[in-house]
Amino acid sequence: KPAATMTRRIRKAPSQSRIMLGRQRRRPSVSSLEGSMMFTVLSVIAVIIYRQINASVATHNLVVPSANDVALIPYNPAVLPVTSRFVTDDEITDGAFIDILKDMQDTPFEFFETTLPTIGARPLKSDVVELRHCHLAHIDYLNYTAWANVILSNAWPNFDKKVRSMAAEVMGLSQYAWEHFMVPEFALGLLEIFATHNGHCEFDKYPLQIAYDLSAAEQVLVQSSKVLPSDSLPRLAIVIVAFRDAAQLSRIVQAVHMPHHYIVIHLERLTPPNYVSEVLKVASQYQNVAVAQFGTISYRTDSVSMINYQIMNWLVNDLKLEYDYHLTLGGAVYPLFGAKELALHLKETKRDVWLGELLHNGVVLTGEDHLQWDYLTRKRLIFTAGERKYQQRTKKTNQNGFVATIPNFIQTNMTKKTNSGNQAVFSYKFVKELTNSPEVKALFAIAKYGCCCCLEERTWITAARIIGYKEQALEAASMFQVWGGETTCGTSMGNAVLGTNASICYKNEDATVGSAVYQESHKAGDPVYLHGNEVLQALKDAKKRG
Repeated sequence: KPAATMTRRIRKAPSQSRIMLGRQRRRPSVSSLEGSMMFTVLSVIAVIIYRQINASVATHNLVVPSANDVALIPYNPAVLPVTSRFVTDDEITDGAFIDILKDMQDTPFEFFETTLPTIGARPLKSDVVELRHCHLAHIDYLNYTAWANVILSNAWPNFDKKVRSMAAEVMGLSQYAWEHFMVPEFALGLLEIFATHNGHCEFDKYPLQIAYDLSAAEQVLVQSSKVLPSDSLPRLAIVIVAFRDAAQLSRIVQAVHMPHHYIVIHLERLTPPNYVSEVLKVASQYQNVAVAQFGTISYRTDSVSMINYQIMNWLVNDLKLEYDYHLTLGGAVYPLFGAKELALHLKETKRDVWLGELLHNGVVLTGEDHLQWDYLTRKRLIFTAGERKYQQRTKKTNQNGFVATIPNFIQTNMTKKTNSGNQAVFSYKFVKELTNSPEVKALFAIAKYGCCCCLEERTWITAARIIGYKEQALEAASMFQVWGGETTCGTSMGNAVLGTNASICYKNEDATVGSAVYQESHKAGDPVYLHGNEVLQALKDAKKRG
């Protein structure tokens, strides 16, 4: 937009509030009256938050751009379209907005049913926020807004600094994007966090359904269900979360493929079109490979786990497909077993879950060494509603009295560390129990805002323990993995590229029975290292142990 128009938009509070209005166009599953009450409260909260954020912006001495200094804020309308996604300033005046608030108070049902659709082009579409299972009318909004204001006020300077230095992670974003697109989603995410930790949500009603059109993928899978397994081999559902390197993805699919399996390749919503085309080309070579594109993944949160959890629910509860084992794979793995060999191994082993215990800083956790559930208490602000994703960690302090209380059923079960459930093996029975558990739904709903890229090494073992698979989940490793890959043996937990160079040292934290770590009893907490010339033998040993 021209600088003068942009300045006018930033200064007008109602546009910020109207963006928040867009969120609740969908009919709530609760009664119409309660849904209207929720909507009214959300809209009023939006006004309060916006005014408080504006005050915070003033406190930080931020300058609204003029025609001369607009270049300070790199706004790209092609990245974050306004008119196609939200109502514009020209469609409604300040006075009209005040009238709308009054109408909502006088006739909330009529407003929800008739007025809203005429002023909102489309609702705020978030890939992370979910509020349909929460009783929003029960929330103490004075405490919520006081807390949300502190969180967002503290977050702004960090974002502004990145914008002014033109950091890569914020390219295409701006102060305008912050106020008109990011703050509304942040506010709703904080509302979900606040409602969750204050006991206003019912997790038996948490919707796991995928809100995207996956009809093409569904058709492939339904057709695949008609292909019967040969030699009484088990049918596998194999889910690969892919994000780059189509050649490697092709190798993975080829390695695990059998005609009677279900193979799903997941791509996030913002995947570049050229990579989408490459993946579709890989899938087109098979009759039973489906591509499901939805959601947003931020690897500094546990969003991948929620994606895999939703896919599990989609397969077993929505599509009602039947199979024997569910495999989750990342794009950087490769199977130690051939396709038929793998199916036979799973059939003969007759386990329900493969995760495998890991050390934490060289020590097998006992539950007293480190509070694993503490990773859930600190949160991240997550932006997914635009054409550019962004996340930012909240501050540890200055929470204005808010405490992210963790339920006891999570605290008592979140005491161990294993391989990630996003690269693991589960029986159909396990998946069914997992997707029907309100406690597991609560766990992943909390973890999606959690603040640690390694949360997935804690959440899946917690989920397994919640539904009664503690020992099985700890016993057998789902994968062989090492860290470091440096010339000196140290404590590095960086990703390592496997190689056979004897001068390269790798750190091994596998604590399952039979592993090198187990055999050496980790020597009073010392991690186990191996060098490149030992890698092939280590892989053979890992395969032998299953």
